[in-house]
Amino acid sequence: MKTNHPPLLAVDSSDTPLKLALLCPDGRILRAFSSNIKQEKNLIPLANRLLSKGGLKLGGVKKIFILRGPGRFTGIRIGITFASLLRGLSGARVYSATVLETLARHSAQTPAFRKWSAQNPEGAIAAITYAFREEFFCQLFSLENGALSEADKPRWLSAAELKKYLAGRKNKIFCAGWAGKGAALEPYLPDNCAACAPYKSGVPARFLIEAAGIAREEKGVIAPLYLKPARFELLPAGKAARGV
Repeated sequence: MKTNHPPLLAVDSSDTPLKLALLCPDGRILRAFSSNIKQEKNLIPLANRLLSKGGLKLGGVKKIFILRGPGRFTGIRIGITFASLLRGLSGARVYSATVLETLARHSAQTPAFRKWSAQNPEGAIAAITYAFREEFFCQLFSLENGALSEADKPRWLSAAELKKYLAGRKNKIFCAGWAGKGAALEPYLPDNCAACAPYKSGVPARFLIEAAGIAREEKGVIAPLYLKPARFELLPAGKAARGV
């Protein structure tokens, strides 16, 4: 079998289901999923099974791509730790992107966005993911001549704050993402927004391979994007130390 591609493993552990995609040397893209919330116990076995299907082992992975947040605090840490492990094990090059920028890139390629963009050439893209209990992660992006760029910083917003924030923008906005597991965004959006069909299980695993091709390389410490603090960070110092 002729080798054309260095093995690439892509991991999204920012939420459930845990998603893995593998670009094999022969160009095949294999995928694996797990809805088990104990990702710390499941990631390496799942990766080994996926790599085995491609005739590879962990030590043979030369490039790894991860989504570094926002999302589940523990899941983000697991993904970063796994990438650091592979870098030390096999010298794999590590690449990363945020969930929000990857979601925006995928949505910009959809027929729904292209149709909307033709009618709203000055419009923006809002990548929106559900955080917890009527709270959302959101970031605005602009698209000029096919190049995606940040139009604002990523934010952690309540449902009311999200609607107010988007309503305050001058441009029309195309919203991509989800409100809970597969739930539509429309009830949370103001009148200047349009929404695509909700992503039922996050960024598609297959698209992670494409996203890896334009992601930044992490040569040092991988910085997570949490936005929302972990529960222990919201507790008073004394209670956090006692694990209350």
